[in-house]
Amino acid sequence: MREKDCVGCALCSLVCPVENCISMVRIDDGSASKTWNELNEEFRKSGKQMTWEELAKFQHKYGIEIH
Repeated sequence: MREKDCVGCALCSLVCPVENCISMVRIDDGSASKTWNELNEEFRKSGKQMTWEELAKFQHKYGIEIH
């Protein structure tokens, strides 16, 4: 897990085999959170399909790197 790419989904803490190793802490960066359903709805309203290519464009636009 790379901290700079964290989106706060907590999946890493749920699957970590080491008890209490990962603590989730909200860091206010001034941006609003967006759920997967909200993102899908945004795409639907814009007439776009949620494809891997469109998701990659979204990640690039907002500086999100997922490896």
